[in-house]
Amino acid sequence: MIKFALSKEQRLHFEKHHFLEIEGMLESEQLQLLKNEIHGLTRQSSSKIDEWVTLSETEKQYANGRDLWRKSTAIKKFALSKQLAKIASDLTGIKFLRFGYDQFLPSIALPAHSTPEESTSKYSFWIKKKAPLGEHSSIQGVVSGLLLCLNNPESEFTVPSVDNSIFSSTAGNIIFFSSEKEVNFSELQKRPGQEFFLITYAEKVSIYVHNENDPHLHAFKQLGYVFGDRLKDDINPVLCR
Repeated sequence: MIKFALSKEQRLHFEKHHFLEIEGMLESEQLQLLKNEIHGLTRQSSSKIDEWVTLSETEKQYANGRDLWRKSTAIKKFALSKQLAKIASDLTGIKFLRFGYDQFLPSIALPAHSTPEESTSKYSFWIKKKAPLGEHSSIQGVVSGLLLCLNNPESEFTVPSVDNSIFSSTAGNIIFFSSEKEVNFSELQKRPGQEFFLITYAEKVSIYVHNENDPHLHAFKQLGYVFGDRLKDDINPVLCR
């Protein structure tokens, strides 16, 4: 990963708009490796996830796309990058950051009219919401995140211009955003073929809570947590202090 130093103008932009897009941090080989690893993991069978078995292939990829850093050395190197965490720390002014979770976000084309499949789809329901990241998360204490754009849209003419969007149209660009930034995940319906990789950062004392807005509400239970537990260093590593 290429070294990067924040400028005064970039800090001011983040302070005003609660997000910042950074270009050129990833070399093309690293981006391609990440894409290959992510695709290899998310396109596996979802048969073990009973609540997702009737969903589309795109939604199964989303279901398989949680905490991929635990399954791939290449993804782990990127997701737990202290360089990226330091940028998030500098932008937010929060010195202590721990890793929250990562999530693969494929674009999805929802039908014009609701179908029985779509009406029961947690992912479809989730991406229609527009809210700060914390309202989508079962971690109480999420303070910031980043979105890596994995590829360009299929056509530059298919992506509508959205002011202050945290979804980039340039492969390899990274957008950092704070928990105060309202995230419009419905944009994933308007970016044909695009894919993103989300990383979240949490504060020192963060708690696993019951939040029905999180499609992966029970993911932390599989790691040994129960509702009300504080995040632990050995499961959610400290990246900045």
